[in-house]
Amino acid sequence: DQSGKVGTAAITVAAVPVATVAIVTATTQVAAGTALALQATVSDAQGNALVGRTVTWSSGNTTVATVGASTGIVTGVVAGTSTITATCEGANGTRVITVIPNSAVTFAMSGRVVEAPAGTAIAGARVTATDANELVIATVLTDAGGNWTLASLASGSVLGLSVSAANFVSTTVAPVPVTGALTVENIPLARTSVATGGLSGVARNASTNQPITTGIAVEVRDGMGATTGLAILATITAADGSYSVTGLPAGTYTLTMRGAGYAQTSRTAVAAGGSTAAGQDLTLSANAAANQWRVGLAGGAAGRDLDLYLTLPGAGSARQQVYFLQPGNCAAAPFACLDKDASVAPGPETLTISQLGAGTYRFYVQNYNAPSSGSDSTLMLSGAQVRVFNAAQQVASYAVPQQGGTLWTVFELDGATGVLTPRNTMGAGGPGDPTARLMAPDARSAKSGKRDTGLRLP
Repeated sequence: DQSGKVGTAAITVAAVPVATVAIVTATTQVAAGTALALQATVSDAQGNALVGRTVTWSSGNTTVATVGASTGIVTGVVAGTSTITATCEGANGTRVITVIPNSAVTFAMSGRVVEAPAGTAIAGARVTATDANELVIATVLTDAGGNWTLASLASGSVLGLSVSAANFVSTTVAPVPVTGALTVENIPLARTSVATGGLSGVARNASTNQPITTGIAVEVRDGMGATTGLAILATITAADGSYSVTGLPAGTYTLTMRGAGYAQTSRTAVAAGGSTAAGQDLTLSANAAANQWRVGLAGGAAGRDLDLYLTLPGAGSARQQVYFLQPGNCAAAPFACLDKDASVAPGPETLTISQLGAGTYRFYVQNYNAPSSGSDSTLMLSGAQVRVFNAAQQVASYAVPQQGGTLWTVFELDGATGVLTPRNTMGAGGPGDPTARLMAPDARSAKSGKRDTGLRLP
């Protein structure tokens, strides 16, 4: 005013609230291994576009498709659907994205068909792969060694298998995603029989190999990898951890165990007509914390010693190694330890990572009994399996490739993201390995007395 006095007042300008989020895309399909960029349109209650707002993205099914949290770029993983959500200031928009197989990138699936319980090869067995619509994708006959390979399978395919052979009971293998070269565990078949059979065994703690004395639920389902749906038989383990089921038609089954404090675990078992298959034990991993990982090795020919190896980031560019002679430490650096070294097949042998650090963790299996060789078949024929657990669930399972070698490079784990990458390759590794940094020849494990092989891995 004319008196020269000045007055001030605080004015708060409120941002127009977000009312809707819409996801814009030219297509809702993406091939496995390729990317699709999504955009989000943010509007107020009157439909006016709002700019400069932060949008975050998430995928409802990361096994099918992932999305950049800040970019909206979707990457297809395997065939299926996932709901992608864009969120801005409490408002959400969604789109269902369909991932289709990528025929421009192909991989092979392989395995072996054997007679149970002997484990001898079945030649001439037919292995057929089908998709979710039961369309036959490929079929092949096993060779004299029972081996089979289905080549040129589109990346991202999710394929089930059916297996049949003259004078044997046919079986199926639950659908598996094709995201790289894949080895299916040995497929055992029972001889045809009008008589029924049974299964018996013990539920064991994977870290100690001791029987679990609390009641564990045991479920039996038809086929391999069948972990959901109605069980054809079910029981509870006894106080000594044992179980027995009878009255099963001859055939191949999935045995699943679950109980309080343990991650659900499954294995393949075969009931032969007129007998009860003993020794169908299953090792269960105790539930770990959300950031902990446990890796279990089971299987192997009788009398053979298969060893788990882990290499992980060390100081500078160096890498540390955890194995039977250097069992590590889960309470302090390197926050990884070998829980149990099993010197006699079928194990189990388990290794725990209590805390992940940045860098790559690599897991290997070595045939301790064999000299370094790229052609030795003992490990290949062992039927060994590696199971991976995170917190309270099994997240991956790997079967030994049907190739010669004494060293199996199984998978890698990204310490920053927790992403698993299968490697599944075979090679030479053992005493006299040219890449080995040999220790004193009399270096032995304090627990097992086993001599160090001198194997030093990258």
